[in-house]
Amino acid sequence: MDQLKEYFVMMPENLLVVRHGQSLGNLAKRHSEKGDDTLLATLKGTHTAHWPLTERGVAQAKKTGVFLNHLMNKNQMWFDRMYVSSYARAMQTAGNLELIRSQWIQDSRIRERDWGELDCLTDEERTERYSSSLKMRKIEPFFWSPPNGESFDHLILRIRDFVDSLHRSETTNVIVVCHGEVMKAIRVILCGMTPDQYAEMEFSKDPLKRIHNCQIDHYTRRGPKSLLLSRRLEWLQVYRPAENIEVALPWEVVPSVRFTSSELLQMAAKLSNPLGIR
Repeated sequence: MDQLKEYFVMMPENLLVVRHGQSLGNLAKRHSEKGDDTLLATLKGTHTAHWPLTERGVAQAKKTGVFLNHLMNKNQMWFDRMYVSSYARAMQTAGNLELIRSQWIQDSRIRERDWGELDCLTDEERTERYSSSLKMRKIEPFFWSPPNGESFDHLILRIRDFVDSLHRSETTNVIVVCHGEVMKAIRVILCGMTPDQYAEMEFSKDPLKRIHNCQIDHYTRRGPKSLLLSRRLEWLQVYRPAENIEVALPWEVVPSVRFTSSELLQMAAKLSNPLGIR
């Protein structure tokens, strides 16, 4: 019986994934895009793990916490597990949420993707030093690795390990405070996205497809209309309370992706086209 119970263990009923608030790194990049590299220069020689929230980031986290506490009270939903990245900006965000019954677990698996030598460089410096590498990113962003950094494919491996641990935890409601790239990885895993679909998301100009500071991705197994439980996290809703958006984006169905033999051959042919091989 115990073996049967273990086999049927499912993901939490609700999984809420939150990006950290605006960090010093985010602000430095924004200034750099406008031609001011002063703040970016101050970050050189430091590690991204140490970069704190800005005052705006703290305010975003507090506002998001008010939203989450209201959501929890409204739905009588308490978090059985609360995970936070081991980076300063994520821990500051989690602390400033001031959630009811806070008991956070620090987990280094959900740290931000390692961008290697591209961290702390201006766009001009990146182009000057690593133009060939950046061209490869445009060709194949999923498997490409930043110089001395981490490919998205490698990021997926450690995030999949974290997601699998949730599958075994026998909890009802889980919250995770992490980073934008980690949230993308969780989407790829739970939605069964292909490398091509990831590339489309990564290069999209649609602001709705971006991961904003303090954005909340709410995955659930309970049907929004039927209220019936599914065996998997089948629905996704996005909240952005830090941006004064009171109405959440509509619920989306999280697809269960499978491919026929014909579809696989079509996908392979599309990938092979640039080589001119038939």
